Amino acid sequence: MAADSSMPVKRLYLASIVTLLTGLAVSTALYITAADVADNALVEGFRNSKVFRRDMELYGGKMSLIGEQLSRWFTGLWQGRQLAITVGCISVVIALALFLIARLNRDEAAASAAGKDPL
Repeated sequence: MAADSSMPVKRLYLASIVTLLTGLAVSTALYITAADVADNALVEGFRNSKVFRRDMELYGGKMSLIGEQLSRWFTGLWQGRQLAITVGCISVVIALALFLIARLNRDEAAASAAGKDPL
């Protein structure tokens, strides 16, 4: 019976390892093959100008300016080499979550096998 209850835990450990290795492999491949995104220098120059910032703040307030900067940052996470870093971080977080869930399940299975209350 103990072998049957440890099977999901083993699967979670295996899933965390596979997720980590696959995510890091894909991230490495993306980093090697992707080039840095070349933005249009004129558009970036305009977006960083004082006139643009003043107009954004005039029409939408400080929150409009902050929202536009946040939007540019978030959009940049999904392009070029930054995408590879984002995929790598997401795969590490998911693998860590799977590992922690497996560890909690292992502790609960050990506690229930010993006849103790897991909490």
